Amino acid sequence: MLNSDLSNHKKQGVSNMYRPNFTITKEILNHIADISASREVILNAPLLPKWEVKLRKEAILKMAHHSTSIEGNRLTMEEVNRLLLGEDIAAWEKDKKEVLGYVKVLEYIDNLGEKGVDKITEDIILEIHRLNTQGILKDSEARHYRKVQVVVVNGLGSVTFQPPEASQVSSLMNDFNIKNYNLECEDNEKDETRFDQCIK
Repeated sequence: MLNSDLSNHKKQGVSNMYRPNFTITKEILNHIADISASREVILNAPLLPKWEVKLRKEAILKMAHHSTSIEGNRLTMEEVNRLLLGEDIAAWEKDKKEVLGYVKVLEYIDNLGEKGVDKITEDIILEIHRLNTQGILKDSEARHYRKVQVVVVNGLGSVTFQPPEASQVSSLMNDFNIKNYNLECEDNEKDETRFDQCIK
């Protein structure tokens, strides 16, 4: 829109604004009321414990399979399901440990939520690393930032992702934690007491 068109539009004011042509009928109002009532029922309905457990297990199964397969884990959804049910499956130990470690991380994060933890700290990140690499890395390497360069390789041996240099990891994680802290503080600017604590 040209400047002259814009000024003409402003002069004409609201009269040229789009006004859809429709009529609200009693039938439409009844449908809106039904939709609103249904929404309230759904939002306030307790989830039956039996269904909650089933949905939770399915979510954990799918997250464990998909998240680890992105990283090159070879277990199928069925194998992950059997592994999580406690069955012994014929697969590489590393693949099994990756899935079990991932599930431990999910449980850990869930426990943090139940405890009301609302801030990601470096200690939490390192504990997630320890749980995720348990039995895969040496104990001396778990819960520490890596000291060597790594890459993600696909099944054909091609590098699909190259993370930052090992020497940068500590400072990048420090920046991440500072940004996380600052975002929390920005959210609290209206609450002067909490904001004062953030900027000290």
